[in-house]
Amino acid sequence: MIKIILNFLWRELRVSAPLIFIASIFLSFLFKEKVWMMAVHALCVGLCIQTLIEMGRHGATYFLRKYTKLVLQQDFAWPGWPFMFVWIPISCLGGYLIGGNIALILTGDTRKLQIQGYGVIIILGVCLITALMSTIYLYSRNYIASMEARNAAIQHSATESHLRLLQSQLEPHMLFNTLANLRVLIEVDTRAAQSMLDHLNDFLRASLNGSRAQNHSLEEEFLRIQDYLALMQIRMRERLQIELKLPPELAHIPIPAMILQPLVENAIKHGLEPTEHGGTISIQAERVHQHLHIKVADNGCGTRLDHPQSSSKMGYGLQHVRERLQHMYGANAALDINTPASGGYSVTLQLPIIQGTTKS
Repeated sequence: MIKIILNFLWRELRVSAPLIFIASIFLSFLFKEKVWMMAVHALCVGLCIQTLIEMGRHGATYFLRKYTKLVLQQDFAWPGWPFMFVWIPISCLGGYLIGGNIALILTGDTRKLQIQGYGVIIILGVCLITALMSTIYLYSRNYIASMEARNAAIQHSATESHLRLLQSQLEPHMLFNTLANLRVLIEVDTRAAQSMLDHLNDFLRASLNGSRAQNHSLEEEFLRIQDYLALMQIRMRERLQIELKLPPELAHIPIPAMILQPLVENAIKHGLEPTEHGGTISIQAERVHQHLHIKVADNGCGTRLDHPQSSSKMGYGLQHVRERLQHMYGANAALDINTPASGGYSVTLQLPIIQGTTKS
């Protein structure tokens, strides 16, 4: 409770302190009183007025939202200017009476507070102007913050929709190729077709769960990649060799769901399938300081980065991965591409290691 009060005082004083200081100097000059005494009066009266304004603002907003059918446009507590234009003068009068007596006690002045004469009218006028200026400033600041938060939420939603569109466009390509191969296998190798169908079922189930989650563990990602590679291995048979390396201590690190599939699909489609003898795809995870490095490499035909046709073939999947990394980690993640002189192609993901549970 004390912390809440202190936070409130600090928040209000940051806005009202300059106005209170100016008002105390003005009142000291007008009534020939000591500056420090008028500063105490101005501070007590100002805080009491602001407290009453805040109580009325929050209370009226709560009442309107709970007991009426009115729809308030703002995301913050604001009942509307008609109510506030009535409530601010009432708060000024109540704050003057309460704060003025508190100030008399604090300053040791035994005089009784009397509401009379033009002096009181001037003081109330100063209080009203100060309270109105402070309220307008706070309203403007909260309104701008509310609009920025709303725009950020809209942008976040648009980015998520774009990423899901990219993801939905990537998956059918693999599915159609697999179904075409499955149709051939049914006629020539029933047992292999049944095995492919089982792996396809596991992969689609995992893909459905993954599409509903933002993150899952690195171990789950490797299991899903294993299902996909099993499908590809049935198609390519001995032409495809697989190497997976996942240290146990990295198994539960959360990573973006389905982040590796486009990279693995690129390695097989553009690196290994075009070659006569196929080759090996390697997926390795390691920890480098506070980052997780996941390397997807193949020893196939490779792809020249400066060749427009080769880049366009692989660019779709890489674009998908880059946009997800940028959206989730910003500058804290990277995607490095290499074409070793010995042949092949490799892509390395660098992700910050975030401790905690995965979230859906």
